[in-house]
Amino acid sequence: MSKQIFILICIILIMVSYHSLAEESLVKDYGMLKNAKVFSYGPVGYGGIISEESNAFGRIYRSSNARTFFIRLEKEATMEGKLYALCGIYFYDDTLYQKLLARYETMNTEVCVQVGCALMDYAVSKLVKEPRDNVVRLKSNNDTIDHWLFRNNKTGGYLVDFYGGGIPSNLVYCVSK
Repeated sequence: MSKQIFILICIILIMVSYHSLAEESLVKDYGMLKNAKVFSYGPVGYGGIISEESNAFGRIYRSSNARTFFIRLEKEATMEGKLYALCGIYFYDDTLYQKLLARYETMNTEVCVQVGCALMDYAVSKLVKEPRDNVVRLKSNNDTIDHWLFRNNKTGGYLVDFYGGGIPSNLVYCVSK
């Protein structure tokens, strides 16, 4: 066997091993989101860290088959896991996202949400469409909260929900740092 063929075989074996490890990691991340007991879309706890579930979301979001993972997750997960799936679907399938929003908008099921240090039960319908004023309303999944703040001349606090894209946008922003 020539030296070039040997090197080529070694490179192929390394690539296959790496791909296998990456897939194994995504399956583990999928399992974590499927069984999620808490939903968070920003820094949590006293240290302002990104939760393990949010980091798992980020790894799936950046994967080549993210759309498939999120669609499947929305069907199989706990309600908290479905919310992570909904965040991903926002970026990969607007038609499905709008259909799911319509279903979730009337859902009064409570989910555990962590925002900062606070853990609270929140009705899914309120996460989908925040009833109060000063809620972020992004133009598309390419828009950002920073751009919304600039367009609307906002300097104070604001609220986010799924309807306006603020929750998915904030989650992706946090896991992209």
